Amino acid sequence: MKPLVYYSVYGDSKYVEMLDLSLQSLYEFGNYRGDILILTDQALIKNLSQLEILNSFQSYDFHVLKNEFNIASGLLNRYSVHSYANLEQYDCVLYLDVDVLLANDISFLFKICNIKKLYVACEDEFLINSIPWFGEGIFANEEVADINTRLIRSINSGIFMFNDPQIIKDLANFMKEEAVRFAPIPPSFEQGIFNVYFYRTKKYLPFLTYYEIRTRDIYAGPVEDKLFVHVFDELGNGDSKVARLHETFRMIASQKRPNHHR
Repeated sequence: MKPLVYYSVYGDSKYVEMLDLSLQSLYEFGNYRGDILILTDQALIKNLSQLEILNSFQSYDFHVLKNEFNIASGLLNRYSVHSYANLEQYDCVLYLDVDVLLANDISFLFKICNIKKLYVACEDEFLINSIPWFGEGIFANEEVADINTRLIRSINSGIFMFNDPQIIKDLANFMKEEAVRFAPIPPSFEQGIFNVYFYRTKKYLPFLTYYEIRTRDIYAGPVEDKLFVHVFDELGNGDSKVARLHETFRMIASQKRPNHHR
């Protein structure tokens, strides 16, 4: 089994600091030692190359992609990982947002990644049409009625896993087609279209439902049964989110190692 964990980092250099914390947690708490891939643009390569934590992993690489869609470019580029030349050498590929911290060992995830669908993390919220992040104005009326009747949960696009590059390529093509159709793209576009695509195709497995948590405020509960802590904030609010990521990292570390200070 050869796994890969990858990130998509664009725009403000604050995202580099967020990535550093996510990688630290991936190594220290997630017990991951495999390969790392970072999708980015040429402007951030120098800053990213200076992250010492990258040297802790077996190998790391940067895949430079052109910014096509302005504010949403980094959001959409995460799906263009299929253009990475070495992708097919990996048996399982896990994507993480830079604001996701690992809380526990993730080794078992790669052992169960054996079905050709996208493994996803479900939200606590139901997939209702009144929330832009979940597809407001995109779902058809009959789809909204079905969603509300069956109380379907929203999928979080910040954590997903797959073992077949064609799965992510099909998704990337759909996302780009919709980006052109809905231009100019609002910040909420990406996750909304993500949910629309998987509602219509059913090409996913919500196996991460019990592991992923989001925090609008600093999450202070026990993390012994959690894999991911996804620190929620509004898009672009870099300073606030960096501070909250540091605080959340310390919270996780204190439960793992009571005398840990960062």
